[in-house]
Amino acid sequence: TLDDRIDTLTRGLMAITVSCARCHDHKFDPIPQQDYYSLAGVFNNTEASELPLAPEDVVKVYQDHQQKITDIAQKRTDLRKLAKDEGRELTDQEEEQYKQWEEQVKELKEESPPKYDFAHVLAETGSEDMPVAIRGDLRKPGEVAPRRFLKIVAGADPPPFAKGSGRLELAEAVTSPRNPLTARVIVNRVWMHHFGKALVRSPSNFGTLGLKPTHPELLDWLAVTFIESGWSLKSLHRLIMASAT
Repeated sequence: TLDDRIDTLTRGLMAITVSCARCHDHKFDPIPQQDYYSLAGVFNNTEASELPLAPEDVVKVYQDHQQKITDIAQKRTDLRKLAKDEGRELTDQEEEQYKQWEEQVKELKEESPPKYDFAHVLAETGSEDMPVAIRGDLRKPGEVAPRRFLKIVAGADPPPFAKGSGRLELAEAVTSPRNPLTARVIVNRVWMHHFGKALVRSPSNFGTLGLKPTHPELLDWLAVTFIESGWSLKSLHRLIMASAT
């Protein structure tokens, strides 16, 4: 999961293959293995969660009802476990009680209110830095990698992220006007979807193994204009489609 998130973020928005540095320093681009775990540490302090899109009282009614089901189901499990631990079968009285609980669970499930609407979100779980995994093996931790942005973009000694997991600071670094990659990657992808071919023919790799832009000055100008428009995709589409191109 961590590797997929890093790959999606870095190739999708910045066209650099940071995932290649999971087990060793990148073989072609100046991305050390520590940078991979600096980003991995951010996502390692998050988890998938459900954000309710309903009033609190609606959420509480649903959750209270589910808790009743869970409590009764747990009683059934505990009764079975008790008999198993004692090396015996359920007594007639216990069997009758078990069936009653089973019926109650069935009725409660049938009467359950529909689940409220919710959104899938990432939630904060901590702010710990992650050690480098030697040869990509998490069972062999190396030196700790401070959560911070990529040196190839932010310089030799980027400041560490200090707010929770670091997701907000990471987002700000990715979309910073001083980041030379993100705006170029986005306008390159938009150009590709309009015309079938991108200005950089390898839209997910601007690195050493990627292809050079066919029109570098145009790519630069579109990127700067895109940023100056407030990162407006609508303005970018209009600019391209209303041009002589």
